[in-house]
Amino acid sequence: MSLTVTQWIAFSVALIFLIQGAYSGYKRGPIRQCAGIVALIVAVAVGWIFGGELGLLFLNDTIVPWLLRGPIGVIGLSALTWLLALSWLWFVGRRAKGAEETESPVLGALVGCWTGFMNCAFLLAVLTAWAGAREILSPATIAQQHWAVAARDDLSAIAGMDWVKGYSPWPESWKRIVRKGHQVLSSPEASRRLMEQEPIRALASHPTFYTAWGDPEVKRLAHNGSLGDLLEHPKVRPLLNDAAFQQQLIHTDLEVLLDKSLKLVNTK
Repeated sequence: MSLTVTQWIAFSVALIFLIQGAYSGYKRGPIRQCAGIVALIVAVAVGWIFGGELGLLFLNDTIVPWLLRGPIGVIGLSALTWLLALSWLWFVGRRAKGAEETESPVLGALVGCWTGFMNCAFLLAVLTAWAGAREILSPATIAQQHWAVAARDDLSAIAGMDWVKGYSPWPESWKRIVRKGHQVLSSPEASRRLMEQEPIRALASHPTFYTAWGDPEVKRLAHNGSLGDLLEHPKVRPLLNDAAFQQQLIHTDLEVLLDKSLKLVNTK
């Protein structure tokens, strides 16, 4: 079977990762070789459990919107935990004083092959995420010409990789919302129908939003795209701290509102 350039590159990268992983594992030992992945698993678990609350606590009354404080806390705590866990595992896996080689080098090489495989899986996940994002943000004809989409679909011809063709890790609902949003924004009539719907009007009439948006300086900064100055404006700060408004925004079923604006459902 003849291979395409993309498939040759994929096989070469996978082979390099496996060889490099086996060699590194042989030299480092099993503990240090798997330290990065084990530390990452621990960091994600700790960040997921405790990061949200810490983000809300430490970012209170800042320019960071309430909606983003939890995710930022998760990312920040995960990064700190990863660094600490990696440092500890690296210390535990150190070579014994005076030893010429690390303990269990053969086991380290086997672990290295496994970490090399994990690195290949991570690259594939990045590729499919990138390709899926291009398909969401671009028209189908343009997206198919993007190198990430073409490379992803090309890999599907490899035996056992047929599931990769057309695969995207992003939720299908996101694709529909973006596509319908483009249709609404390109139609003045559909945009008018969207703004006339009660949930959108309820968001616009929220006291905190109404107070901020009623200020001429806030409108000027928003229209000029001065995001930094806008977030630091004293009348915008209460909006960033308003959990009720942002929770209301989260619970708004945007796809249904877009369908009504495009008259895809009965609005009566």
